[in-house]
Amino acid sequence: CKLHWVHRLDYATSGVLCIAVTKDAARAGQRMFAERHAKKRYVALVQGHIDATKLPPHDGEFGPPSPRGKKQSQTAAAAHCRNAASFFAIEQQSLSKRPPEELSPEEQQLLRVSWKHIKKDSNKRSRYDQLAAEERAAKVVKVEARPSGAWRLDQDRVAIDCNIADIPGDFRMQLGTAALPGRASRTICKLLAHGEYKGVAASLVELEPLTGRRHQLRLHCKFLGHAIVGDYTYGGECTGIPRMMLHADELNIPDFALTLKKSLFEHGPIDARAKAPFELE
Repeated sequence: CKLHWVHRLDYATSGVLCIAVTKDAARAGQRMFAERHAKKRYVALVQGHIDATKLPPHDGEFGPPSPRGKKQSQTAAAAHCRNAASFFAIEQQSLSKRPPEELSPEEQQLLRVSWKHIKKDSNKRSRYDQLAAEERAAKVVKVEARPSGAWRLDQDRVAIDCNIADIPGDFRMQLGTAALPGRASRTICKLLAHGEYKGVAASLVELEPLTGRRHQLRLHCKFLGHAIVGDYTYGGECTGIPRMMLHADELNIPDFALTLKKSLFEHGPIDARAKAPFELE
């Protein structure tokens, strides 16, 4: 029997993992994750004592980001910009309205040629390409994503909204920057308890990812200023720590009928739980 991954966990993360025994079931399960029907919950030990009351309150609801992300918005903005040919036509139209005696020889020549002739000459078309690029850049700049940050939802819960981006040529990820904005990523962090681990202040937290970016929870905890204990890659305390203290303890998937046009296999809702193998001292 060949097994098929429905989703994955980081190598150092323990806990519930959904694996299908047929390709049809795997595709259906993957679609449940892609359409955000599946709900995951993790527990983790993080460095220091989290205090949600020190964060600014969040106004309104905090849920998954709109499917129309920043990159898509930028693409839409650029699609409404004029191209080089349009700028050439605008200039020709403007010149045609002026008296011929006022036109320079170059301007008179410009009125007699077509864009088909101009676009073949890189020197002649470069000015129009530049005008089109400047307009495109100006419109894209106006597309602003919500600023990254962490907010207090209530006394124990924190909302984290911070883009995550790939690092070219590296398995690691990074928090979004102006150069590498990445994709919208959101997490809810709930404080369960304060205490110590190996004699160092630590907090036991419940993490609910509202998006599914690689290394999302690890980077969002780091962004919050409380890296996961044992997370060597992203700055967690590792001295004498046997493992990364991140565990997938609950997975809920509604009946696959939500995404199936016809039943290809036996299916029903999934509610799986696995107790974390670590705790505060």
